[in-house]
Amino acid sequence: MSFFRARPPSWKFIASFLLIIGIVLTLALGTNLVVDPWRLLATPFHSKSLDPYRDISSQTRTGKCGFVRSAPHIGIALLGSSRVMLALDPELPDWGRDDVYNLGASASFFYENEAMFRYLVAHQNPETIVLGIDPGDLSSDLDSRPMGDYYASPLGDAKTRIDRELRYHIGVSSLEESIQTLIRAARDTPPKFSPRGFRLKDKSKAKAKTRSSQRAFLAEAFRTQAAFGFVTKDRIANPIREDKGRLLRGIIDTCHEKDIRLILLLHPQHVLPYADLTPPTQPPLSLEREGIVEIVASSDAAHPDKPPTVVWDFRDAHPLNCDPIPPDAESRMPHWADFEHYSSSMGHLMLARIFDWNLPIPEGENYGIRLTSENLASWTQHCVDGYTRYIEGAGHDDILWKISVIEKARKPD
Repeated sequence: MSFFRARPPSWKFIASFLLIIGIVLTLALGTNLVVDPWRLLATPFHSKSLDPYRDISSQTRTGKCGFVRSAPHIGIALLGSSRVMLALDPELPDWGRDDVYNLGASASFFYENEAMFRYLVAHQNPETIVLGIDPGDLSSDLDSRPMGDYYASPLGDAKTRIDRELRYHIGVSSLEESIQTLIRAARDTPPKFSPRGFRLKDKSKAKAKTRSSQRAFLAEAFRTQAAFGFVTKDRIANPIREDKGRLLRGIIDTCHEKDIRLILLLHPQHVLPYADLTPPTQPPLSLEREGIVEIVASSDAAHPDKPPTVVWDFRDAHPLNCDPIPPDAESRMPHWADFEHYSSSMGHLMLARIFDWNLPIPEGENYGIRLTSENLASWTQHCVDGYTRYIEGAGHDDILWKISVIEKARKPD
């Protein structure tokens, strides 16, 4: 009986195979160096003509790091979550400059924002940083880093840096995004993000036709809370977590040491999730607010020769934070997409208040306050009084609606 013995591959086959691999990798490298879809490589081969077509929506944190690496200079940086990404426009004419960048990312909370801050100051010399702080973030154990592309971005673990850099240069995901960029350029299709990081609105007719009822969407938010036993109002009395407080202090100290003007923006929230039929004795998130002011005051006192840190608080029951629930499926709240995300016009208003611009919303003349140790007590009482007015007045029917939605969701089938 004879047996066929497998013959080892010839050196010609091996050489041909390696040659093909080399050609493919060279083509991938060349394409990625020219297209540079996330702006991370910033080589002389980088095509500036493709900048209007580069899109970072598939790897938002990676793309935001690309701005930090590739921008000639970032003078003003806007950091934070989707509230920043969607509502703080770095290209508003009011800025009067073209070195403002939006580095916010969807579901990017404090641990990620602190990492982005560190990455920014290591690669750029910004004059001003606006850091958005989400309601309840500092007083919760929320860690968004495992949820998005944080660990695949330059913000991730230093131990995987080489792997990440190889992916940016010759990786399949980078090549795929390069090809998509070239397709957008050929079709003159705009990306979802502007060249300075602002999330652009989809104004297509198809998007408008599929827009769902906001009233139904808001009701579903309360039903979800009821289903999981989670009530927003339960979060109002938690102090700042020790580790997040330490990191915040480190950010403030670093800004003092590097002569960076730091502005802490305490994002507003629609009042309804925090309101019930009983007038409050303390406003929502009062301990978190007090903790922020205390940390700021402590750092400022340790750097008496430096300008004080600026804190702007928009978390009160101002009428702009009290849009009524839409009465029908066709209506929408004028200033809020949901209970957490305010409109870009509201973002413009907050920036106007902070930087003393002309107000884009006339009724926003007294919106928010520059918060200090001196006015903390009076502002706290102002917030209590505002919630009480809302509960007893314009918000009463909406609170009853919220209670009804939650009670129905809790009843067994």
